[in-house]
Amino acid sequence: MRIGIVAPEFPPDIGGVETYSYEFSRELARRGHEVIVFTIPHPQGEIDIAGIKIIPTLAIDRAKDNQIFRNYSMDVWHVMNAAYAWMALEFKPVVISVHGLDFVKPYFFTAKFDLSHFTFLWHAQSAINKLDKRFDFRLSRFLTKRLIKESLPRARRIITNSHYTERILSEKYPACKGRISVGYVGVSEDFFKIEHVFSEEGQPLNFVTICTFREPRKNVDKVLRALAGLKNRYNFTYNIIGKGVLRLKMETLCKKLGLENKVNFLGALSKEELKQKLASGDLFILTSSALSNSFEGFGIAYLEANACGTPVLAARLGGAAEAVKEGLSGMFVENPTVDEIKIALEGFLSGQVKFEPRACKEFASQFTWAKVVDKALECFKQVSGDRYANIQKNKNFIHLIPWRICNRIESWMEKCVRVKHPTLYKILKFGRKNINTPVYWDKVYQTGTYAGKHEELFNMVLDNIPNGAKILDVGCGTGELARLIRDKRNAIVTCLDFSRFACEQLIKDGFKTVVSALPKIPLPDNTFDTVMAIEVLEHLDDPQKTIIQMARVVRPGGIVICTVPNNRLYPSKELEHQQVFTKERFFQMLSRIFVYNKAGSIEILSDSENKFLLSRIIVAK
Repeated sequence: MRIGIVAPEFPPDIGGVETYSYEFSRELARRGHEVIVFTIPHPQGEIDIAGIKIIPTLAIDRAKDNQIFRNYSMDVWHVMNAAYAWMALEFKPVVISVHGLDFVKPYFFTAKFDLSHFTFLWHAQSAINKLDKRFDFRLSRFLTKRLIKESLPRARRIITNSHYTERILSEKYPACKGRISVGYVGVSEDFFKIEHVFSEEGQPLNFVTICTFREPRKNVDKVLRALAGLKNRYNFTYNIIGKGVLRLKMETLCKKLGLENKVNFLGALSKEELKQKLASGDLFILTSSALSNSFEGFGIAYLEANACGTPVLAARLGGAAEAVKEGLSGMFVENPTVDEIKIALEGFLSGQVKFEPRACKEFASQFTWAKVVDKALECFKQVSGDRYANIQKNKNFIHLIPWRICNRIESWMEKCVRVKHPTLYKILKFGRKNINTPVYWDKVYQTGTYAGKHEELFNMVLDNIPNGAKILDVGCGTGELARLIRDKRNAIVTCLDFSRFACEQLIKDGFKTVVSALPKIPLPDNTFDTVMAIEVLEHLDDPQKTIIQMARVVRPGGIVICTVPNNRLYPSKELEHQQVFTKERFFQMLSRIFVYNKAGSIEILSDSENKFLLSRIIVAK
């Protein structure tokens, strides 16, 4: 397969995204794919990677870069930064890896304000050029954000580095739902080969941090303040690796706190030096905050430290919560305050908290670049059959006209038809008004784009499940709630769904499953103590028929539990949804079904934020 990698962040530059782009490209080349990497020119020259052609011509300008890309024909384009999501408007097929900050707060501005295409306004360009650079910066940032919003949903697949990043992306750009896969990140094999070096007894414990001194949310200052409160009682050294505009400020703070003899600012290190510092560290520290416009998408550095046998201290925020296994590979602070960081460090310095290097390495070994590329190749195979995949091969302008018309039509459909007439939108785009089919959900579950976890809602359901009960989970999906009920209530759970893929996965976990499309429930009457449909009814054309079947299979005196969104998640935002429920409408529907001789009581509850409604019906029969 001929794969074009668009990576404005690439070695010899140093950073998490640079590492991702490098290791991803190298793994593809190892497997025999033809890989061409497009990146920015580097003053120190380009690195040499066996089997990979590097073209350092990116201008961070859509118009200029578009002309470059049109000279190449690819089976798949893989974009490594959301700022280049615009390629999905021009080329097919395009897969995009996003990391968090690149789509939340873009730092590459590929959309420029250019009047050269409008000849009748050419005289205004010189005036624009004379304006304050701050205006140009703000305008380019605004145009790039708007371009990302328009183009990201047009990508054939989007790969995120964590479930947290997936959730943020789905919330910010709902139109991307159904196209997202979680690929995580990997660790280079080189980190596992180095042996961990323990500090000798009586010697100071070594703390290590790797970060770019660009963002205050890395909280290096808070770590320094926490260590200042421990310097007189414990012996330690703290090595900080990285460079950036905030380094001078941190060095000044270090002297002010009296830590200059314990803290070393090492700047940028080579990969070999970096591995040595990690392997000789007793604890890696990176307690980053998660802000609305800046967060840790995952954190490769945590895994690199673990691969060297070094445990980590992180904040249980953002994607970092998925990068650390508490008690095994490291520990968390709930909030990265000076006091919490100080308490955690004191527990480690005093010897109360200990970790095994072997356990750290074993945890990190779960994250490999081979797995990341496996997930990407699945996406490549799915999109390589795109009927528009090779349209860019033809350079004749006349053949681009259908694409431009298509772009305008799809943009109009997204902005106007989807909002005002969601049913018509689905008919035009998918050929049917209800897109909930076994094929659709099989694909969603296979690509890992669905993470329907609602902790408070699940706990509300759990509170209504008796111990040892016989349960039927209608529309079980991937079975998160079924597993929770089995583990917490020692219940016997039968799972029903029309996705054959989901049921096959649940069988591997020891569940009895039934493959059936609702409203059909092919099970005997009076079989279960509790029958539940959690976040299912809003997907159905006629939810009443399903509830009638649920009442049939529950035993006399048993419980029927249903949950729905409370007057939210309309079909214009959630294309899978067919119904919108208010508390009044939900109660009226249930009252019509459960007449007095069938229902002992109907109770409707809501969560603390009033996002969901939960009905608890005792069926008398």
